[in-house]
Amino acid sequence: MSSRQIWLAIGAAVLIILLILWLTGAMFTGDTDVAACLPML
Repeated sequence: MSSRQIWLAIGAAVLIILLILWLTGAMFTGDTDVAACLPML
């Protein structure tokens, strides 16, 4: 594996983890509307 592929895999894994955390937080707060979360960013 080249260095570029390793960093690409790390970046993809981080994005997937952030997405899972975001969706979990949305489930706990009852806010599953994506548009409602955008103003908070």
